[in-house]
Formats: sequence, structure tokens, C-alpha cells
Amino acid sequence: MDRRDWRQIGAVVRPFKWRPAFRRKTDYREERPSWPPRFEDGALTFLEILSIANQTAILPFMLMHGCVHRSAHGLLGLAHSQGGYQPISLVGRRHDPFRTPPQLRNSSIGLAKEAFSKRNDEEFERLAPIIHRLSEALARLGRFGANDRILDVSQSLELIFTPKGGGISRKLQDGMAELLGVDEAHKDDIRTAIKQFYDVRSAIVHGATDARRRRNLEDRQSAFISGFNLTQQALFKMLLNDAGARN
Repeated sequence: MDRRDWRQIGAVVRPFKWRPAFRRKTDYREERPSWPPRFEDGALTFLEILSIANQTAILPFMLMHGCVHRSAHGLLGLAHSQGGYQPISLVGRRHDPFRTPPQLRNSSIGLAKEAFSKRNDEEFERLAPIIHRLSEALARLGRFGANDRILDVSQSLELIFTPKGGGISRKLQDGMAELLGVDEAHKDDIRTAIKQFYDVRSAIVHGATDARRRRNLEDRQSAFISGFNLTQQALFKMLLNDAGARN
């Protein structure tokens, strides 16, 4: 009995233009199939953006190409083919077919589509490593997963604001507050959240050498949620409508 929850399985597809072509069966042996260009790089980038927008891990596990119904092969003027597939090792043991599937929000899909439309912009290219790190953070598991998630977000913060010299925590607090804050009270709340997040990061990197740092380590989950949420907001704001706000 198949007990897998197929609601967890989705696909990224792209339509292509075609014109019917009717040929004799012997013609198929003379011409190689001509398929539309593959688009897995764009599909994988979109899934990373969607993962961040929805704040849930989305793990690609298979690339499929040339998978067209037998009747459609005839209309395309192609000999029938089973197509092909390429497993992606990213999933591995992390794909759990029994867990509750993540719920994709329509607002997240819309946000991801809007951000993906900017992929040819210079700012998108600068922020591409951050997109990858944040999507990876959501998929972290294992013994050191909680620590690695924090480090992914902290690295993303530093890539966004590129602080120079000392006082990095304070510079990140001010940068995020200026980017996202709507008034002084809101800016103070953002600075407090970033400080707490960076204190947890410091406890991970430098070790729980005293009682204060040990307490910080106990707040890793809440720090990750807060830090990821603010970094996600900063990322999409810079991608979509405020690319120069960091300067």
C-alpha cells in the first residue's frame, strides 16, 4: 500500500510553442528529436525563492525532460520516447513522505514570481548567494542543524549590508532598522531583535563560555525565526523596490 502523501509533490513546468508536424514513421529514423530548451537552472532558482517567500523547505528531487504523452509525440513529429530523468541528491534522507506537507500560500507564490522576474537585474545577481543560503537554512537538519541555520542567516545579513571593520552587530542593527523601520519605535524593535539574534550567533561561533552565552544558545529557535523573518523582508525589499537602500 502506498502511504506517501502526494500533496508534498509538486512540479515546475514551462509551456512551449509548437506546430503540428505529421511524418511517415520511417522519417523518425532520419531526424533527431528537437526538444525545447531545458530550463532547470531557472526552475531551481524559482524554487529557492519560493522556499524563502513561504518560509518552508522546498526540496527538488528530480529533473524530468522529454516526458510527453505518446499521442503528443505524433503531433510534434517526433518518434515516441520515454523521456529521461535525473535525480537530485539534495533531498536524500531529508524527504519524509509521512510528515505534514507545507502549505503554499498564494501570496508567497505571487511574491516569488515577482522576485523571479527580476533575475536578470544586477541587484539580483548580487543577492543570488543570499537566496541560496536562506533556502538552505530552511532545509537544515541533523545534529548541528539548529546552529547551521543561525550561521546561514548571519552570513546572509553580512552579505546584504557588507559591514566594514568592527562593531558588526551594531552596524547590522542600524542597517536593518533603516531599511525596514517605519518609525523610531519600530526601528528600536528591529535593533533589539537583530542584537538578540547576533548574540546567539556569537554564542555559537565563540562557544558557551559563560552563563549568558549558554542562555543565548537556548534561544536558538526563536532567534532563527526572528532573524530569518527580518532577513527575508530585507531581501525582497531590495530585490523588488528599494535596491539602493543599503547605501
